Parts: sequence; structure tokens; C-alpha cells
Amino acid sequence: MLVLKCLADETGDDAGAIVARGFLDVDDREFANIVNRLEGYFDCTLWLRSRSERRFLVDELVGLVSAATATVGAGSGAGAGTGVGAGAASEADRA
Repeated sequence: MLVLKCLADETGDDAGAIVARGFLDVDDREFANIVNRLEGYFDCTLWLRSRSERRFLVDELVGLVSAATATVGAGSGAGAGTGVGAGAASEADRA
């Protein structure tokens, strides 16, 4: 999956290890680079830049990318997959 490749390429961590842990802690530079890459790969906005948490939860991130790309494909990308919160998306963000 491209999301895991992005995480692994940026940090040098093994993709299998990231999946096994279920999360990836990164520093500020890695966080910005990962968000930039994902938004570039999928031509979408993930609304993650204001998030203070520097931990990516793998399932949540895949869900955010899926929701953002589905919404962009439908032509209404405003606010999709806000991902606001410390560590986990709210139920509204996942809907």
C-alpha cells in the first residue's frame, strides 16, 4: 500500500514493523514530509497540518486518505478527513 511505502521511505522503518505496531512516531520534519508526500501522491488535502500529535495511527491514516480521495473524486473535498485530535479521529471524522 502506498501509505505504508510513504511512511517507510520517509523514516527508514520497515513497513511490516510499522503495520505490526499499528502506529509510527515521527519528528516535526518527518511529519511535514509525510503529509506533503501523501497529499501529493493522492492529490488531496488531509487537513493534518494543525495537528499537534506526531504519531500516525496506520488504520486512521489509511482511512483519512481513503475518505479524502473518495470525496475528491466525488467533487466535494472541503473538510474531508479532518483528522483533528490527539492520536485518534473522532467518529465524525471517520464518517
